Amino acid sequence: LDIYRKFVYLHNELIPYIYSQAAYSYELEKPTMQVKPGKYTYLLGDDILVAPFYKEGNERTVVFPKGKWIYMFDETKQYSQGRENLSFGLDEFPVFIRKGAIIPLDVTNSANGHGSELSGNYTTVLIYPEEGEKKFGLYEENEKGSLISYSKDNSSLRLKCTPSKRSLLFRVSGEPMPETVEFSSGSQLAKASSMAELTAMQSGYFTQGGITWIAVKDILSGTDITVNY
Repeated sequence: LDIYRKFVYLHNELIPYIYSQAAYSYELEKPTMQVKPGKYTYLLGDDILVAPFYKEGNERTVVFPKGKWIYMFDETKQYSQGRENLSFGLDEFPVFIRKGAIIPLDVTNSANGHGSELSGNYTTVLIYPEEGEKKFGLYEENEKGSLISYSKDNSSLRLKCTPSKRSLLFRVSGEPMPETVEFSSGSQLAKASSMAELTAMQSGYFTQGGITWIAVKDILSGTDITVNY
């Protein structure tokens, strides 16, 4: 029952990503699920690779496309293009996120490691930066959506979002601890000592376990943040 509940939570978390990718696919007249090499393997949207189990056991051969791929249930595990024979726990599934991706989620608990109950008033945005630029169109039902983007060089990461009614909680993975985090106006975001403190602030950041969390409650005029390393 706990395993079933965990994957129900994951499905619900992914709704902002899946809805946006489905709307984008409709506009471009392309499938949301794209078949890839490897038995029953497919891309869900542009940045999530899924290799479903199709026989008994906990092992799966995964054929990774070009790029780097991060295992969703353990971000210390990353894979490059090629074939890998992998084993998975009973409460895991062969799902991988493309390095460089932006993945918006609705997180309400800690079941899948993307946040906690404190995340519930935000849209959590997973960021897996690589040098260059990346954009993600966050679609909304019956109203104008927003554009989330980042640009990265060797000393900073710039996060932007066009006006939105949502509050955002950026979750930046795989980057050093920031020296400063500041708005484009030059004002610095305060550093919180815990997630509880962060989510009580109008804006701020918190670092823990190699993850930098950046919270902004008011996005009605958009936001533009630079993380300096």
